[in-house]
Amino acid sequence: MNVIWKRPDGFYDAAPSDYYTHELSKGYSLWLHKTDKLTYPLRVSGGWEDQKATEELNSLVNLLPCPDEDWLQYIKKLLDNSMDDEAEFFDSLFKWLENLKQHLKGEHWELLVLEQILKAICKRLVRVQEIISQENQ
Repeated sequence: MNVIWKRPDGFYDAAPSDYYTHELSKGYSLWLHKTDKLTYPLRVSGGWEDQKATEELNSLVNLLPCPDEDWLQYIKKLLDNSMDDEAEFFDSLFKWLENLKQHLKGEHWELLVLEQILKAICKRLVRVQEIISQENQ
C-alpha cells in the first residue's frame, strides 16, 4: 500500500479556481478541490480496498478546514455504522492512520506535506473523541 498526494498541477482538467487552500501549520498549506472531496487530494494504492481507503482518507482530509460540528457529525455517522464500541472505533481509526504514515510516497517535500496532513487529522480526531466522551458522561 502507498499513500500519495495528487498534486493540483497534475489534476486532470482542473483550473486554479477549482481549489482553495487550507493552512495545515506554519509553512504548510494544502490545496483542496472545491467539489471533488472523495478522490482528491490523496490516493491510497496497492491494496484490494484502494478506492474505499482513498475515499475515507479524503473525507477526513477535506474536513480539516471545517468546524468541530462537521467533524462530530461525520464521525458519529461512522461510529453509528460501526460494529465497534466508541473506544474500539477510535483505536481502529488511529491505528489505520498510523499504518498509513508508514506508507507515504513522494519527494521529500511531498512527504512533509503528507505527514502534516495526517498529523492534523489525528489532532482533530483527538478533539472529536474528547467531545464525544464528554457527551456520553
